[in-house]
Amino acid sequence: MATTAGGLSVADASTRAARFRVGTDNRGYRGFDFHTEGQWEGPFCFLQAADTQFGMMYSFSDDKAPPNDPNTPGRPKEPPSRWDQEVTLTTKLVQTANVMRPRPRFLVVCGDLVDAMPGVSYRQDQVRDFKAVLADLHPEIKPVCICGNHDVGDVPTPDSVEQYRNDFGDDYFSFWCGGVKFITVNSQFYHDDSQTLELSRRQQRWLDEELADSRPRKHLVGFQHIPPFVNHRDEEPVEVFGVPSLSFNFANKKRRYDYLDKLKKAGMMKLFCGHYHRNAGGFDGELGVVVTSAVGCQLGDDDHGMRVVRVLDDRIEHEYFSLDSMPTAVSLS
Repeated sequence: MATTAGGLSVADASTRAARFRVGTDNRGYRGFDFHTEGQWEGPFCFLQAADTQFGMMYSFSDDKAPPNDPNTPGRPKEPPSRWDQEVTLTTKLVQTANVMRPRPRFLVVCGDLVDAMPGVSYRQDQVRDFKAVLADLHPEIKPVCICGNHDVGDVPTPDSVEQYRNDFGDDYFSFWCGGVKFITVNSQFYHDDSQTLELSRRQQRWLDEELADSRPRKHLVGFQHIPPFVNHRDEEPVEVFGVPSLSFNFANKKRRYDYLDKLKKAGMMKLFCGHYHRNAGGFDGELGVVVTSAVGCQLGDDDHGMRVVRVLDDRIEHEYFSLDSMPTAVSLS
């Protein structure tokens, strides 16, 4: 039986992936619109995860020999990538979410769904296996996918953004759930929009309109991949592996300050992010920036995990759990 590099049957993965339904539509999410979900009906919970990044753990493994390495004679040629570990971890996340009570309204994955950059030959295999795993979510738990740098490229192009949209739907959108408005953005445009100036401007105009929405809401919450800051508003750029052109935060401080001030002015309460592969975060005034570690590859001391978010009448509470200690019951009192 042919298997994928994620350890799934090719036939089974293809069948399951075909059940994955893109939820976004015209910068919204089907079924999560103001008409259907605009009224507060009491506390609820959702799950926030980040960096499932199918394939990264293999690329970072210490015992992997490069293909055709002349210094390891007799060793079988390694495949270009494997993601069986991430499949196992994400499957555990989905299985626990399905038995959690009350049932989470949605599971949001804040970027880097897969590791292979746009244009890499095996990217679509990773996309297929990611969809196969997420398709097993209970129908009442909606999958919400946010794009990260590995999903649209470190320097996104119109083609890479279009590829993401074909695979996962809109790269930025808003939705309503239980009287709460949620806004998601393509944070890669804040990192480098040199090849996507018009797309970036469109997002900015759209964001201004969404933040100006005067319809009544209980809370305003944001999701994105790259956090504006890792620990505090005024920090310096936090380089990725010592590469000055890549950062774990918004390196351009003017963009960072303008963006944060805009969210605060609109009354955003929480902004949930990923990208750092560690837990971090802080406050800028009343705005809480929450940086969630990875489901997949860890770069710090955290366990593979996700965050349970409790949306209450007057506040939003959240807690990070390892995948081995995820609760099956969540108190909303």
